[in-house]
Amino acid sequence: MTKWIAVLALVLIPAVGSAAISYNGSLDSGAVQTGSLETESGWAQANGNDVDFWSFSGNAGESVSFIAESESTDVAFSLFTGEPDAFSQPFFFSNDSDWDLFSLVTLSSTLGNEYLLDFILPASGMFTLAIGGEVPDFLAYGTGPFGYSLQMLSQAASVPLPGAAWLMLAGLAGLVMSGKRRAS
Repeated sequence: MTKWIAVLALVLIPAVGSAAISYNGSLDSGAVQTGSLETESGWAQANGNDVDFWSFSGNAGESVSFIAESESTDVAFSLFTGEPDAFSQPFFFSNDSDWDLFSLVTLSSTLGNEYLLDFILPASGMFTLAIGGEVPDFLAYGTGPFGYSLQMLSQAASVPLPGAAWLMLAGLAGLVMSGKRRAS
């Protein structure tokens, strides 16, 4: 029996390792990345085998903007906290909920060939962006590859809450002072 378990483990371990997701690359502010999708429906089907994965790091409170464009199909993406390890499997991917060990941050949904997403990072660390075609199977009109471009438009620290509060109070104080000057 132990012999069969060992044989089974030797057969399954390479299969699991070969199915682990791989990144297309990392995203940096301003840089345009390109890729291609094999199907128009990978993101819509939540089939991670037909989705591209990109990574980037960020800090809690940073404002981040992405734009995805394709001349040949509709695209959509999901953003997750973390990055996969060697055992994370693409076929466990879900475009609208937590996936494997990752938490969903936000997702896009669009009918069109361009999408812009703006959001605030909820935590510091690594993030995984999944991009794929979102055309439902019954509306898909061809086979890939379908090229796309992806750009992180900006990644900027937001004004901290205490700083924002002081700015607002200073503005209000200025209005009160100018009102008193006009009255006298």
